[in-house]
Amino acid sequence: MSNPSGNNVHTFAESLVGRILKIEEKEKIIEEQDKYKRLYDINVHDNKLRPGSWARICIANLLSLRVRYGKPLKVVEEQSPGTYLLEVVHGKQLVIHHDLLKRIIIDEKYAIPLPEKRLIRIPRQNRDYIESQLPGFGGERIVT
Repeated sequence: MSNPSGNNVHTFAESLVGRILKIEEKEKIIEEQDKYKRLYDINVHDNKLRPGSWARICIANLLSLRVRYGKPLKVVEEQSPGTYLLEVVHGKQLVIHHDLLKRIIIDEKYAIPLPEKRLIRIPRQNRDYIESQLPGFGGERIVT
């Protein structure tokens, strides 16, 4: 048996065995990659939200008994890939990244519209006291 490299038969056989082992290792790696790809494809979820669908916003700073997600909000549009515009209250909108959203399915016949906040009328003599003595928090009702 002649070998192309001119070495003795034993070194040629060893190099041939080494090349065969490398080829088998590469094939095994490809098989493992295919297996993991199949498992990933089975377990992957579609995180795409469409306009008109519903989602909940993840609430940060979880305590043991606190709710993880807020109330359902309607998706208005997708602004950039992964960023969505949600309708918070009638006319008010909020831009949120998809990492903070959880898609939910709501039947439209069970959707309850949010109630409008009513105006609180405070007499003039009390308004000065309220503005100077009481703390102001964001998102309060409109005081006239």
